[in-house]
Amino acid sequence: MVGAVACQPSTPKPRVLSVIDWSGRDGRPLALDQDLLIRFDAHLRLPVRPSAIRVVDEEGRLRGGFELDAQGSLLRLRPRLPRTADLLDGALPPGRSLRLELAGVPSFQALAAEDGSLLRGAVILEIRTLDIGEAAALTGFPIAAGVVHMLDLADGGVMRFSSRPGQRARVHFSAGLDPRTLQEAPRLTTESAESGEAVRRVGAELVENLPEESIIELDLDDWQGRGTLEWPASWQALGGYPIAEPHRRLRVWRGP
Repeated sequence: MVGAVACQPSTPKPRVLSVIDWSGRDGRPLALDQDLLIRFDAHLRLPVRPSAIRVVDEEGRLRGGFELDAQGSLLRLRPRLPRTADLLDGALPPGRSLRLELAGVPSFQALAAEDGSLLRGAVILEIRTLDIGEAAALTGFPIAAGVVHMLDLADGGVMRFSSRPGQRARVHFSAGLDPRTLQEAPRLTTESAESGEAVRRVGAELVENLPEESIIELDLDDWQGRGTLEWPASWQALGGYPIAEPHRRLRVWRGP
């Protein structure tokens, strides 16, 4: 009698994590302030390592400045907003083709799911961005009031600068600003008993740009006293929101 041959249990195939959708998959160019969304077919294992995702431009240069967030099967990359008129200092440059590179096994940074499945090999997702001349290149974020206003006005609607002569004065806006609209300098009108009324342009630099707040630094040199600061009519927030009319022309004070 021939002995029975024992059946060896088959080795289960490792489960594979897959990308099922992403922003720009349809080939339409994306706005430079648009979140990059990547959806998988399973809930991601947390935390997701930032080193598992790379954004690379056409020249192979690594683009940085993304805030990473993962919830369920959705991975979100929030790009740093640009601060310069050419929009090149943001996380997403204008008018470019980019690659989202996701690490899979055998990389130690491989993305994984809660059920144990792993991304296999390096996954490359291609996207394009809108050109700088497109109005929608910076879409903005919904603003309930429909206008942007100053966040640091004192009682009576006066803006008081605490900076000393030689230091730049800071102004906080209630939303991110579109750097393309900031080419014209603000106008400062002052008056003194000696020289009467004087009007001059003051240098302005966008030093911080976030969806919910932005900061402009003004170069007031050694000026002190009372005056009126007027923002150019061309200045806009992301998405084309204007500065609130009552805040476009402000009474300002700078003392010792």
